[in-house]
Order: sequence, then structure tokens, then C-alpha cells
Amino acid sequence: MKKRIKDTPVSPETYRSEFANTYRRAIEFYLGTPKEESVYVEDPELERELMRLFLDCESKIIYFLGKEGIGKTTFLKNVFGLSDNAVVFDEAKDIACISMSFRGVLLEKDANEYIINSISCVCTALEERYGFRENFYSIEGHNLFFDYIKETYCSLLENVSSVELIGKSAQDIRLLKLQRAEQKYPYAYMVSKLNFYLNYYCMAIHNIVIVIDNTEVLNKEIRGKIAKSILSFFSGLINDKYIDSAKKNLAVNLIFSMRPSTYEELVKTEEIKAYHPVTVLHKEKPVDMVKYFSLKRDTIIDKNGMEEVWDDAYEIIMTLANKFNHKYSDMISNLCNYDFESMKKIYKKILMNKVWLLRGERRRDFLNMSKTDYLFNNISVLRAIACGNNAVYRGEKSVVVPNAMLNDEFNDDSMLSLLVMSFFMRERKLIMKKRLFDYFERIFGSDPGIRESLERVVKHFLDTEILEETYNWKNPIQKSKYLYLTSRGEEIWHLFKSDSVLLEMYREDYFFDEEDDACDFTSSFQLMNTVGQYEIFIQLFLYIDLLIEKEKELHRKVKSNGTLGEYYSCFGSKIQAKRLLEGVLKSIEYSGNMYTYDIQNEITRLENKIKNIDA
Repeated sequence: MKKRIKDTPVSPETYRSEFANTYRRAIEFYLGTPKEESVYVEDPELERELMRLFLDCESKIIYFLGKEGIGKTTFLKNVFGLSDNAVVFDEAKDIACISMSFRGVLLEKDANEYIINSISCVCTALEERYGFRENFYSIEGHNLFFDYIKETYCSLLENVSSVELIGKSAQDIRLLKLQRAEQKYPYAYMVSKLNFYLNYYCMAIHNIVIVIDNTEVLNKEIRGKIAKSILSFFSGLINDKYIDSAKKNLAVNLIFSMRPSTYEELVKTEEIKAYHPVTVLHKEKPVDMVKYFSLKRDTIIDKNGMEEVWDDAYEIIMTLANKFNHKYSDMISNLCNYDFESMKKIYKKILMNKVWLLRGERRRDFLNMSKTDYLFNNISVLRAIACGNNAVYRGEKSVVVPNAMLNDEFNDDSMLSLLVMSFFMRERKLIMKKRLFDYFERIFGSDPGIRESLERVVKHFLDTEILEETYNWKNPIQKSKYLYLTSRGEEIWHLFKSDSVLLEMYREDYFFDEEDDACDFTSSFQLMNTVGQYEIFIQLFLYIDLLIEKEKELHRKVKSNGTLGEYYSCFGSKIQAKRLLEGVLKSIEYSGNMYTYDIQNEITRLENKIKNIDA
């Protein structure tokens, strides 16, 4: 029978149940979640790289890749001055920028109409910008357009039966053929119309930028068809041979903004892979939250006569973001896998926390709290993120600090979880899923229990975004998927050795055998409020002792297979329990309990046990 520490509710005496503290309005301002953020934090290096691609005046397809929520849309909107589904002109650069941003779920028919309408909007914008509407919608203008289509796409004009032509004048026949082309093939007609405008009426435009965004809202099948249509549109623009010799070359830059997984899915399709030339540009840096808060402050319009409160709120937020040389802002960024909206939610979750963030008596009175009541340290910040207002940690898959030591009532995969993370931290590259499983089978042998455990761990890590699965876009011939450790996974790995906080939380989420003395089923919160940190460390020593036994079982399997050397080569020479112990020792050092008799005895005992793990 297994059980874990019960989630003991925090007493209502610990803090007031109503929550409307002094800084709430200011925190909501800085950390609310509008989808269209008014503040833009520049990425100068990436901007220069993108602009360099335009300076060569060559047409190209640019796949602009970045993680979900990293700020691709905001970046492109600010670089080109775009708004959704609009046309923007930059006279200084002779550029017309076209935005196509998908919203909501579209059927295939709706998606095609959306593209046609988007091209039509470009044509309308050009008419208004350059004032040629009356010229085009005259008999002479349509005759020119007819001649243009006849030279470039004559089959569009062959949709009228001979019977329909009886008794009509030459002019009427031309207009009927144009009308029928628009009705039967609206997409080809609108592309031809746009090309005609660019050739005859818009000689000032030398560069067209087409930005395609939010394709992830479309289902996979429609996304592929939309991509083909837009690439066909791009091809039609750059391959138009009916260009006035006096006109400079027209450069068309098609920017597909998408997640790497979407790109990898698309380029597997031969029809899409056939379009060239292609450039891949990555957005890799997350939003700098320190700069964001500073810029956000400049947008405040009304402090409602509470200037001091707003200034204090800003100071609190910046203290959290800057403390220990940006330790917490970097940690939040990594745990959120660089998702900007998620990062803002986590900052808000920390600053609105009732249990872990406030000092002593101030927990009882939020209405009278002050900026000095916030307590930012490793325990309070990480616990506020992972536990919220609960006293006990539960590593649900939805949290940004999931339990990376997988276990439940039936299986204990905790040590194998650490081996998987250690493997990726040592490899530091994309690993084929099959290769990962082959490594484990070579080291542990054909042990069905190990394979099942590995399958559970990999699935759990993918579900919790500790691992991500991808294709290797640098090697398009290889069709197999690869795995890599995300920034969340790397941050969790580093948290193990930085102090004891993460292990304290995982201890509360661990299913111990009921008859085992390794845990007395008391949470760290309760221990801190009663006997103090000393007892927490004793409990962690018991937990590590249990994990050493689990790791020793794995070593026995490996020794029996004669692959101990390969085990150390694959996972490193450091025992996993030793890594966990090192984090605990750092916390003991901070606490001042390092040289107490019981602590020293336990450290010596565990270190000897680790040293002799292969004995």
C-alpha cells in the first residue's frame, strides 16, 4: 500500500480569505493578459538579420520560426508596422506589406475565400493609395487588363461558350470573358489583377512583403492546402514575365511565421518543398521582462491619485525580476518555455500569492501590507509558482513545474526519469527517439520492465513539455522524429543542484510504501511552522536514502549485463542521488545547520552509501 503526504489546507487564520490588497490594480496593469500587447521589447539583432534579407532585393520565402508565445507576431507587427489583415505602405523603402493572419477554425472553402478576399483587399488598398480606380474601371482600363491576361494567363479567358458570343460586339465579348474568369476562377483572376496593378499603376513599389501568421489555428489538412495556395500566389508574383522593361525588378518576400513543428510538418510535403529560394530565420530570445516592465510603466495614464502605491508596485515587480542578477526572471522564462503570456501569468501568480510570499504577521492582513512584506527567496518564489496557495506540492501536468521524478501508486520511475534527463544534458543535441530506446536496451538489456518505465517517462516528459518532439529540419532526408530537452527541462535539472526546494516539493508528491519509515507524511510547510528547517533536512536524507536503493537496483541490473562502463559513459560518472544530495547540502549550508551532530552523521552515512553503490 502506498500513500503520499496529504494536502493539508492552510488555516484561514494564516491570512484573510478576502483578497483585495493595495497593489492589486497595479499588478493587474503590468501582468494582465491582453492578447495584443501594447508594449514591444525590441530584438535588435534579429531585426538587423531580417532587414539584411530585404536589402539584397531578391525574392524569397522566409520561414520565421519560434516557440509558441515567444513573440513572433509582435515582432513582425512592429518591424513592418502591420495590423491584422491590412496593407501598409512604407514609402521610404518602396515597400507594400500585406498581412494575412488567421483567426478561428476555417473550413477549406472559407480558407480559400479568405485568401481571395485578402488579395482583393490589397488591390483595393492600391487603388486608394495610387488613385487609379477610375482608370482601371473604364473600358480602356479593362481592355488593357484583358490584353494582359491574354499574354500571361490566356486559359482564364476560355470559359465562354460559342453560343454566348452570338450577336455580341468585340468589346462585349472581352467584358464577358473577364466576368466569367472572375466567377469561375476567382483566385487566379485576383492574382492576375494584382500583378496587373503592380505592372501598370504602382511603379513606385519595388518590394512586396507578405506576412502569413497564426496558421496553427487551422487543422493540419487545411494548413497544408493554404500553404500551397499562398506559395502559388508567391510564385505567380515572381514569375510574371509581363513587366515593363523600364521598371525595376519587383522583389517579393513571403514570410511564414510559425512554430518549428508546423514548419517541419509542412516541408515534409514535396509540393511545398519544391518552392525556392528558402531562408529559415529563428526567433530564439524570449521577451526581456525587465525591459518589458520598464516600457510598460511609461504607458501608465492614470494612477488615480495613488502615485506612491503605483511606484511601490513597480519597485516590487522589478525587485523580483532583478534579484540575484535576474535569477528569478531567467527561471520564470525557462520554466514557461519562453511563452510570454505564460510568463506574465507566473509573475502575477507569484505576486498575488497568499501563503508563501508574505512575511509573518502580514499574511493576516493584506489590506495593510507594504512593499517590504514581500519575501523573495528560493523557497518562496518557487513554491508560489509550483504550489500556488496550497501548502503541499502536486505536480499536475498543467503546471510549469511538473514532477520530473515520475511515480504513482503502482510504478516508481523516479530514478529512470533522472537518467533520461542526465542523458539529454550530456548529449546536448537532438536525439532520435529510437536511438534513446536503443541506448537503454543496450545498457539494461531486454528488460520489459525498464522499457515500459522508459515509455512512461518519455510520454510524461512530452506531456509536461520537459521534452519536445521534432523533425530535424537541417536534415530533410531523415523522416524520423527527434527528441530534445526543453528550456523547462534544463531549468528543472539545474534546480536539483541549486538547493533543496525542488526535492522538498517532489518528496510531497512521492508515493511511499505505507510501512516505510522514509517519510512521516508531514509537509515542509507544516515542518517550517513547527520544528523548523532541521527536520526538513532529516526527512530529505531519508528520501534520498530510499532513492539510493532504487538507483542501486539499476546498477545491479547493469552490472549483471556487464555494461557498467557504458552506463557511466551514457549518464555520467556522478550518481544521481549524489546530485540531489548536493542540492540539499547547499540549503543546509545556507541555513546554518551544517555542523550539527545528526546532520553530519547523516551526510557521512549517505556519502559512504553513494560511494559504495557498486560494491
